Amino acid sequence: IIGDPMISIVIPNKDHAVDLKRCITSILEKSTYENYEIVIVENGSETKEIFDYYTSLKEYDNIRVVTYEKPEGQNGFNYSAVNNFGVKQTKGDYILLLNNDTEVITVNWMEELLMYAQREDVGAAGAKQVFIISPDTAITARAGRTWAIWEGSAMHRMFLL
Repeated sequence: IIGDPMISIVIPNKDHAVDLKRCITSILEKSTYENYEIVIVENGSETKEIFDYYTSLKEYDNIRVVTYEKPEGQNGFNYSAVNNFGVKQTKGDYILLLNNDTEVITVNWMEELLMYAQREDVGAAGAKQVFIISPDTAITARAGRTWAIWEGSAMHRMFLL
């Protein structure tokens, strides 16, 4: 790794307090890279539980919650617009897009992504994703957008740095 660049982790969220808490807790507890910020992009949540969780995050200097306001005339959900808004709020040298239902399982995950992202011949770096279906069944997916069926609904996860 060249230098000590700041990594900005952008996490869109709407409600999903349990998922987001698991995600944030895993980043805080397992990450060994220290120069990072987390920007949570609030996108129309309605539950008291998530706003209470946002309040609890104010104790962290490297975590901010920003609110995405859907532009007048925009119909439906625009995932790209939410992420782009979040990226505009960052301070880092590198951007890491992370879904709120992601759990970090490898301590040096940011270093590994950064190592590849700093190469001149690399434009984006992605992580291998593993979906645990049961104790003896897992699906390994490639980096980028991935779909899996989990308890009857489709989920996607995307890592970029």
